[in-house]
Amino acid sequence: MLSIKYRITDTSNWGEMDINQIDSEGGIEGFFSVEVNGFKYGYYHDRELMPNEEGLDLVSTWFENLLRSMAILKNEAYVLVRDIETKGTWLELKLLPQELLSLSIVKTDTNKTFEPVTTIHFENINYGEFKNQIVTQREFKMELLKQTKNFIHSLESINPKFLCSKIVGRLNILLDQLQ
Repeated sequence: MLSIKYRITDTSNWGEMDINQIDSEGGIEGFFSVEVNGFKYGYYHDRELMPNEEGLDLVSTWFENLLRSMAILKNEAYVLVRDIETKGTWLELKLLPQELLSLSIVKTDTNKTFEPVTTIHFENINYGEFKNQIVTQREFKMELLKQTKNFIHSLESINPKFLCSKIVGRLNILLDQLQ
């Protein structure tokens, strides 16, 4: 069982922005979590937001990096996706026989700088919230595609100009590569 959940928490200014403002703002913040076989990484809730409650995850970056990881897994058997908000924490994806996928949270204390999506194997790692949780590749891909499309629709409902933004453009290119 796998679920990807997100929530855009700050929509107050996005609806009034033109395309240049949207593109200059950077990522879309909110809550983001991945749950696999009852284990969860990240933070998500759908309750009413408390005053001044903000999500700290760059939801748009999570979706972009996860889509990039799936594209890499077409040719590689191993990929890491960095949690850019948490130093040294990565989501590890390993292809297994019979079209299975192992997911783990990997923590490393390396001071080296790496791309947010990489195929490098770290030497000294510890496992975090979960280790070697197995799902089918299809299940992961279908959930990721579905939630990315939902995310794009959420952005469109906030401001239709998002459909012409660089963020959505990059997501759509990656979606096309995976479908």
